[in-house]
Amino acid sequence: MLIGELSKYLNVSRDTIRFYEKLDLIQPLIRNNGYKEYSEQNIQQLRLIQTAKSLGFTLTEVKQITDLMSVNEIPAEQFHEILEDKLSVVQN
Repeated sequence: MLIGELSKYLNVSRDTIRFYEKLDLIQPLIRNNGYKEYSEQNIQQLRLIQTAKSLGFTLTEVKQITDLMSVNEIPAEQFHEILEDKLSVVQN
């Protein structure tokens, strides 16, 4: 998926996606032609960022969490579920 498709799919601006790349929160695959390709993992990472931000986490805190997940300290899907549960508690 290219950045335009990803932007529309998740309703996140291209600039926001690029900003997250600069912070090393997501790492797209770079094709031979220079285009960036975003995977299902990148989609999950962006959803995690959106959820964490909605719970009041800073991007610095999100980076710490994603760094832990990248070394398999905490499964990404499990953490995403924890955040969704927390969000439902906070909203009620």
